Amino acid sequence: MLSIAEVRECAIAGQPLVLNEDANRNSTPYTKERYLDDYMAKNLYWFQACDKYGFNNESPYRSTGRKWLGLAPEGMEPVFRHTRYTSDPEYFWQNP
Repeated sequence: MLSIAEVRECAIAGQPLVLNEDANRNSTPYTKERYLDDYMAKNLYWFQACDKYGFNNESPYRSTGRKWLGLAPEGMEPVFRHTRYTSDPEYFWQNP
């Protein structure tokens, strides 16, 4: 079992990833190509996290003084203007 960060690192490095034989979603079987290469690759491209955790903290209607940090490949254009981006996974995945 790999963490999200480890799966992302393997995908970037071109290392092999293996999906368990009984992997499925709503009883629909998945193949490695369908799940990891097609579906998950887009979800591993960049991440965004809030520096504070709590109830309804991510709501755009609350002013909580929160700050956003994004993990993205070098050279990626910013997606959100109020997010500070890094391409350093160790910095991004550290505890807030």
